[in-house]
Parts: sequence; structure tokens; C-alpha cells
Amino acid sequence: MKRVCSWRSLQRALGINVQSFHSTTMAQLGQPCHATHPDIIGKMEVTPRITQEEYRSRRIKLANAIRSYDEQRDHVVIIPSHDRSYMSAGVPFIYRQHSNMTYLTGFLENESALVMNIDKSGHTSTLFVKEHTEQENLWEGERSGRAGALEHTAIDDTDNIKNLELHLLSSLHADSLVWYNKTTPISRTLHEKYLLPFLARVSPAHLRNADSAVDRLRLFKSPAEEDLMRKCGDLTAEMFMETMRFSVDNPHEHALFAKFDYECRIKGASNLAYLPVIAGGSNALAVHYIRNDRHIDKDSMVLVDCGCDLHGYVSDVTRTWPVSGKFSSAQKEMYEAVEEVYKSCLHFCQPGVYSLNDIFSVMMALIGQQLERLGIVTSSISNDELSKLVQKMCPHHVGHWLGMDVHDTPTVSRSMKLQPHQVICIEPGLYFGKDDQRVPKEMRGVGIRIEDNILITENGYENLNTMLPTSVKEIESLLNDD
Repeated sequence: MKRVCSWRSLQRALGINVQSFHSTTMAQLGQPCHATHPDIIGKMEVTPRITQEEYRSRRIKLANAIRSYDEQRDHVVIIPSHDRSYMSAGVPFIYRQHSNMTYLTGFLENESALVMNIDKSGHTSTLFVKEHTEQENLWEGERSGRAGALEHTAIDDTDNIKNLELHLLSSLHADSLVWYNKTTPISRTLHEKYLLPFLARVSPAHLRNADSAVDRLRLFKSPAEEDLMRKCGDLTAEMFMETMRFSVDNPHEHALFAKFDYECRIKGASNLAYLPVIAGGSNALAVHYIRNDRHIDKDSMVLVDCGCDLHGYVSDVTRTWPVSGKFSSAQKEMYEAVEEVYKSCLHFCQPGVYSLNDIFSVMMALIGQQLERLGIVTSSISNDELSKLVQKMCPHHVGHWLGMDVHDTPTVSRSMKLQPHQVICIEPGLYFGKDDQRVPKEMRGVGIRIEDNILITENGYENLNTMLPTSVKEIESLLNDD
């Protein structure tokens, strides 16, 4: 493949020592690296645990997948960074790179883009980055720039983001296929500034979307990714256990939110994975309740759905417990009904046999059985009526894909049979309405959910949250420091 001389080639031509260059520039990158964070990033790693070689292999796999779509044409793949978002004028939210960009490059700065030029002979990956002015460095700190990005990621080439449109235009041939999500642009800034003028020259018939191809790669975790998700699962279990103990003397949603956030960060994660659900009492009836601002009555349970973001990989875990430290008889009965469904669903997490949709059907049937056991329905109820009631009392799916995002790889159907090296969530729940006359009075206004993160293995599954108590006995023991 023809391309301009790369910065790396220029280094060699000029006799610049790459190792020496690395040592003088790595401390000035716009993201963590081995020189600045040797405790978490090893040599030749771009991000913790993920090496330059692994990132390169991901790009090769994507290039092969794209080429197989049409081997006779050239392809141009465009993966932009996320824009920075602001809560008010000049006040940014915490920045998180778009997961596809992270997955393929490990480059974590905004106003950047990956372009892959693919043809019959191979492919070339070019990372376009922003070069900071001295004034911008003064206010925002260092950026990696072309040289730093090249050395840190070991990508084929780097260029200034200002040259993105020119590079794309020079790559375009009459029959080229362009892979870019024009419908829902990741970066409005790059889309409007550089990509719209280029896309005006691309026939709609030649435009494709690479999201599904990247999702199919991200769906299967490498050994390094599995290890990161195990560590993430252990960290999440630890922060749950600390917060559960804390809740007995601090029964307030906001206090538990603060405790989770503190434990998450102090134990090494960058952030919570999402705005958590910390729902005391009947607030748990709202599946995605996120106000987290109410006092929790001493006789109530609290449902907490929370996870952490560890080096770009996330957890998504839910537990429900009594802030008094002890389940009432009614709470115990309801909780164990959900726990029984949860444990049964885990048995169906087998490779090549069941899909998430299959396990969802199992969950719905099992919930129907538990409603009868709890005396909420009788055996005389019709299947149609029971199905509608179950859907009302558990209005969500049994689970979803998990990885770099909480609702990971959204283009992958939940009808796919589970395969080794995939990670899923299993999260059955029951939600008893405050005014539902079919439900015994002592059970009304209660929501219960149990959720764990499950790695599918060659022979079954591995629960990534196994450290975290699930049974009534274990939870009560934890809450009372027994």
C-alpha cells in the first residue's frame, strides 16, 4: 500500500534513538503511561494490561473483517473520539474516551480520530491528534501530540487532526467504501468540522457503518481483558461490602452514594461506571431510580445497582438488603424467591446451548412459579394472565452484554448463543406495587433485584462477583460483622 513516509520512518532515517526519544517524551503525554504510572502500566502497555501488540492485533482483525465484506474494493474506516461534554460554561464533565476508539488504539484524548486504509495488500492505521499550543498547555496541561501518540501506541502513523479531511480526500477512490456512522456521529465537533465536507463527496451507496464489526470483536474478551474484568469484579465486591456495613448506621441514599464513590476511587478505579441506583423502600419500584436523595426507613430494604470503571472495563452489580441488619420474615421470603430464580438462571449460562433470550424465557417462567409459591397467584390462573403479571412484576430483561460499556456491544443480538470469553449480566428481579391488592400487605412497595457479572468459559461460567454475599444468612452476617 502506498503511503507517505511515517514519523517512525523519519526517525530511523535521521538516526534518532527511539528508546531515548521515548524516555524524554513519555512523561509529557496527555494520558497515563509507564513513565508516569509504573504501578499500573507495564512496559509496552498502552493502557493497563493491554499491550501495543494487542491493540495492533485488534486493528488487524478489524481490517480482515472489513476486507472480507468486499475484497475487490478499497476501504476507509473512520473511528472518531468522543467530544468533551460540559455541565455549564467552561466546566467540563469527567472525560471518557469512546470505547471503540479505546479498543482499537488505547488513545484517550479528545479531538482525535483513527483512520484505517484497507486494500488487498494490507492496511495502514493513522491516528489523528490535536497539537496543543503553549497557551492551551498552560490551561489544560500537556497533550501527547503526534510524536508522543506514535511512541505510546506504536500505531503505523500519526498526523495533526487538522489534516484529517485532506487525508480522507486523498484516500478516496471512485469505488471506495467508507465505514463511518453518519446517522449518529460520535463527535459532533469532528463531524461538522472535518467529516461533513468529506462525506459530501461520498455516494450514499458507498457508505457503511463499522459499529457492528467492532462490536463483534469486543464481544469476545482476551485473557488480559478477562483479567481486568476479574479485578473489576473483585473491587466492586469490596466496595459493596464496605457500603453494606456502612448502611446500618447511615441509612440515607445520598450517604450510600458518597460511600460507593469513595470506595470505588480509593480502591483504584477511575470512576463509578454509571450513575448508581440507590433506592430505599418503594423507590426500588423504579428500575432506574437515580435521585438518590431520600432517607431510608429503618425497617426498609435498599436496592443498590452500582459498578466501577477500572481502566476502561466496567462492572454492573445489584444487591438488595435490609438497612436494619436483619430481614423480616416477609422480606426474607421475597428475597429468597428472587435468589432462587437468580441461582437457577446461572445454571443456563452454558456455551453454545442457550442465549440471553433463552435465559429470559426461563426467568419469566421461574418468576411465575415463585408468584404462586408466595401466594400472589393460584394454579388456576391462565398462562396468558400469568405472563402479563410476570411482565409487570419484572419489566426488564434477564441480562445484557458487558465489557468496556455497561450495555456493551449494542448491535449484537441477545438471541446469539452464549460463547466462551463473553461477559454478561444476570439480573432477575421482582417489584411489588404499593397498591397491588393481589400482593400481601407486608410485601407491597418492595423491589428486589440480584445481579452479577458472568464470564462464559469453555465448560460453563465464572461468576466475577463471587466474593460478594448473596444469601440471606451471608448478608445478615456481613451487616452485623458476625
